Amino acid sequence: MATYLLKNYSSPKLNCSVWDLVNYFLDEGDKEGVRGDIAFCQSCLETGFFKYGGDVLPEQNNYAGIGATGGGVRGNSFDTPQIGVRAQIQHLKLYGSTEPLNGECVDPRWYEWLRGRVTYWMEFGNGNWASDPKYGQKIMSNYINLMATTPDAALVAKAKKNP
Repeated sequence: MATYLLKNYSSPKLNCSVWDLVNYFLDEGDKEGVRGDIAFCQSCLETGFFKYGGDVLPEQNNYAGIGATGGGVRGNSFDTPQIGVRAQIQHLKLYGSTEPLNGECVDPRWYEWLRGRVTYWMEFGNGNWASDPKYGQKIMSNYINLMATTPDAALVAKAKKNP
């Protein structure tokens, strides 16, 4: 995952190391039964591989555009990168499941009426998460590319360094 990110953008704007971020996605995903690797691919899509440039700023630790509705609306901010990842994982669980959270809710947009709204990642477009009808396909395209990425020792070493 670290190699995939750094091959796509060598200077991600993060408040932690790439290595830490990757582990947050995997750990938080495991805690809630959400695919952390695919959630990471969603973040790569949302942030342009952590280049940003849209409404959300890097210091917000908001990797999924939670609350950013366009037109300059910045969306929610999270105190740490790990809390930002946790909120995204919880928001994904909200949309894809009716199961309760395993941890304390940090997702400020946890609305019961959104529970279980989608069954597959491909359904996250068409207004379910994003208006782009190909949003889910783009996430899965990132995932396919991630899975085809060969680890690179030099990039892994770079990923472990703090920004």
